[in-house]
Amino acid sequence: MQGFDVLAGALLTISGAALVRKANASLRLHDGARHWPTVPGVVVGSELCEDTDSDGTSYRALITCTYAVGSTQHTTSRHTEGMTFAQPEHSARALVAAFPVGKAVEISVDPSRDDAGVLNTGQPQHMVVIRRVGLAAVVAGIALGTYGLLRSTSG
Repeated sequence: MQGFDVLAGALLTISGAALVRKANASLRLHDGARHWPTVPGVVVGSELCEDTDSDGTSYRALITCTYAVGSTQHTTSRHTEGMTFAQPEHSARALVAAFPVGKAVEISVDPSRDDAGVLNTGQPQHMVVIRRVGLAAVVAGIALGTYGLLRSTSG
């Protein structure tokens, strides 16, 4: 069974690290959008998307905006997913209601890529929670793997 502890620990560590990486990417986007220069934009699409699978139904806001940098028009559907973790359906509906078609908005533009505009809809709270869960999984996985290794060398 010692081998099982090591294998389970490694899998838990790898899974946790993947969660941390995904959450960090989303949180970095939010941080960048807070500090990048902004340009005026307009919401041209705003809808609630429902995805149902064997795990249930998930909800997300699909918000599309146009903006110009210089004389070049761009379109983006990237936003910072400013949602709470506890009520994702409510949060997605609130985002769609807050950004109706025709609304004037500020688009944060990555200084290195004009075509990488982002609508800052707030910090993605669900990603803060996912990062914490991932970090806990990494720590638990390392502890389980170490425990398994120590048991195998002492037994």
